[in-house]
Amino acid sequence: MGWASHADVDRWFTYHAPTEDSLPKLRQLREKAREFGHLILDLTPPGADQSAALRQLRETVATANAAIVCPQRSATPAADR
Repeated sequence: MGWASHADVDRWFTYHAPTEDSLPKLRQLREKAREFGHLILDLTPPGADQSAALRQLRETVATANAAIVCPQRSATPAADR
């Protein structure tokens, strides 16, 4: 089977509230992403590629947020999957 498990899916799709320690990290990511988003708008022409760049930036921030607040598991896949 693949690298993901049922426990992974449960963890990914469960709400994980940010902790006091994680809030500054989340804010910093959003601020830097906002700056980069403005840079993308300023330096690229409107169109499909600009839209894709901004969409992927949003996805990147969402995934980075998850890395901060979602408990991580070992990077080694379990043998029983």
